[in-house]
Amino acid sequence: MLKLTEEQWAFMALLYAFTVPVPIDVAGSLTPLLPGPMMDLLEKMEPEGWLQRPGKGLFAIGKKLPPAIIKKFKQINQQQHLAAVADRIYQEDMISSLSPEAMLNLLEGAGHHQELAENEINIAHKAMADNNHKKALNFLEKAVKRLAAKRDNQDVAPLFIASTLELSNLYFSLGFGFQHTYKYLVQAQEVSTIIGDRRSHALANLHLGRIFYFTGRRDDALVALSLGYDEIKDLGDDGIMGQSAAFLGKFYFIKGQLKEAIKHFERAEQSHEINAEISILTNPPAPLFLGYCAVYLGQFHRAIGSLDYYWRLAEEQNNPALASTMRAIMGTVLVMLRKFPEATIHFEAALKDNSENEYALGPYLAGGGIALMHYFNGNLEESYKMLTNTIKNGSEIGLVRQYSSPWVIEMIYEYHRLGFAPIPGFDFPGVMERAQNGVSVHLRGVSWRIKAQEKLTQGKTYAEIIKDLQKSEECLDES
Repeated sequence: MLKLTEEQWAFMALLYAFTVPVPIDVAGSLTPLLPGPMMDLLEKMEPEGWLQRPGKGLFAIGKKLPPAIIKKFKQINQQQHLAAVADRIYQEDMISSLSPEAMLNLLEGAGHHQELAENEINIAHKAMADNNHKKALNFLEKAVKRLAAKRDNQDVAPLFIASTLELSNLYFSLGFGFQHTYKYLVQAQEVSTIIGDRRSHALANLHLGRIFYFTGRRDDALVALSLGYDEIKDLGDDGIMGQSAAFLGKFYFIKGQLKEAIKHFERAEQSHEINAEISILTNPPAPLFLGYCAVYLGQFHRAIGSLDYYWRLAEEQNNPALASTMRAIMGTVLVMLRKFPEATIHFEAALKDNSENEYALGPYLAGGGIALMHYFNGNLEESYKMLTNTIKNGSEIGLVRQYSSPWVIEMIYEYHRLGFAPIPGFDFPGVMERAQNGVSVHLRGVSWRIKAQEKLTQGKTYAEIIKDLQKSEECLDES
């Protein structure tokens, strides 16, 4: 073992606790090591690679240390000692001289979980500002998990709730892992009730409704969104109305009331334009559903304009997952306009980054669009294969029976009529039953039209057929 003074060992152990380079004045203030012994230590340790000067005024511990040295550092860096060091850093306002990364290991060793989570959140925010979304997700998820364990503490509860809602938005923006935040949102809802935070309780309901929608639990989604909507109306707060506009749009979208839905999505869009410095990560579904509403209302060129804008904005903000989602929907709109070459370009781009996006929403939606393109071109077998594969991939990421587009029912009917094997979970009778008994008046109207079409091919009476068409017309008028 090296012959070092107690102060020199303490200095080295402190650098080991930080793990990243720290200013020499901070390290020197935290240990009673005079300049002479410090230079002596540097002369001994730097040639060995155990102590480094990576920049002017910075010291760092070496990366390759003998096990015996590491053992010595751990003996010095007991929790009580690190807690005292952390307290001094905050009390003497040294924190401004240190990066959030510098404090992570130190705070964990000190058992300062709240401060550690705050640093992880700061790192996540910096990563988001730098458009490094995967790093942001990594640190934000760590912070939420850490805060969840301490959520009963009233000082921790507000931070836990806020970071959970933020994590929920980030997952949806990246297009995967929707269900990962479910348990945290439930916990955030419980905590918000305990501390009397009605705004957060309402927002948690809205976030839960979004998860239910994307995982095929439409009835649960409508209930959660309805409860959240009622809470927001009771609050009568313009600020939260703007913040929740995209969720309220989804409430009407699920019900198939598209003209009402698009008003709220427009409000969400306006809110983003007013706060242009805020990333679209704060409300990722708004442009997606605004595009779909415009398509379902026959406003194709408006849909393309909106989707094109948000696709380019997502690329500018280095969010390939969201960009691929926008391109997938734009490709589908172009298919509806029978512009197949242009649509193909967007579908190929949406599928290109599939592996990087971890089965993001974009590739799932692109698969449905490609199936529709084959359907319009009369390539029914290719359409059937593509939709079957898309549904299978979607179920693997939690997108269970996830669709809102009327043409899905039309394609399923055509496969059924031609005698293709039922797609698991999407057999024609099941699809029709869910549409007829579901909450979407839009899809219900489409299903009555398909039912009339089937009766026509079966030679049923015109009176029966007209009755179904009248029901379809009533639903679509409401939609």
